[in-house]
Amino acid sequence: KQRASNLEIALEVGQFSTSKEAYYFHPLGLVGWLATKNNYITLEQLNILFPSADINKKQEIVEVYNEYCEMFNMHTPRVIAHFFAQIMEEVGPKISYKNESLNYSSEHLKRTKTIIVGGKKLTKGPFLYFRNNPSEADKYGRNANHHADQRMIANLAYANRNGNGDVDSNDGWNFRGKGFIQLTGRGNYLSAQKEIDKYAGSSGIDIINEPESILTIKGAMLSSMGYWISHGLNTVAEKGCSDTDVNNVTNVINSYTDSKEERRHNFSITKRIWKCEE
Repeated sequence: KQRASNLEIALEVGQFSTSKEAYYFHPLGLVGWLATKNNYITLEQLNILFPSADINKKQEIVEVYNEYCEMFNMHTPRVIAHFFAQIMEEVGPKISYKNESLNYSSEHLKRTKTIIVGGKKLTKGPFLYFRNNPSEADKYGRNANHHADQRMIANLAYANRNGNGDVDSNDGWNFRGKGFIQLTGRGNYLSAQKEIDKYAGSSGIDIINEPESILTIKGAMLSSMGYWISHGLNTVAEKGCSDTDVNNVTNVINSYTDSKEERRHNFSITKRIWKCEE
């Protein structure tokens, strides 16, 4: 028998087609190959990030991310550390990534508060539409007389925003926040799907025609990776591992969030795990 340099032995097997060859893989060679193939994140690492999450859910995340991260060029330590620091804040220790809840009370829909952003005062509330149309908040928000009409709240609040159509298009409801980064709006869905088609076209994920597919682990992960790429976040993440760098990533995802400190804390964990250097 002639042993090839790559630890394979070619055998002619009579019962198979004569145009085919069967290969024997040396056990040590096979183990070495498996150990180096797409092992960018591990279950042990995710156990640190998501201690309360179901182990099967974490294992599926490991498998999906490792399968696709090279395709999206999201396999460097800095990108992985920044990406999962953001995901930690979005889904929490149990990896909860359900549909965006729009179960708002009438009073909450009308509520406003003033925040300072870049030295400017901004009025903040759940949705501008209901602040400007308080009677609609009374009609569709939750109160003592009826439950919240979440579909109408979504369609009114998100109409003609983020690439959505008008109220009657139902885009607000179909493309409400979902997934690991709470992807919201037809425009963001389209941008993410474009990247999925480009880098993972054989994945079978179609978040435009099947928006609920984001509620699967595979759909949630690929839509988040598609969003990440479509917003140039690889470039932002590769700039460094300082608090400023974390804030720069966060500002792309949600510049108005109150969780910037938490995301910096998350990154202090992920950068140690993936040895992200300054």
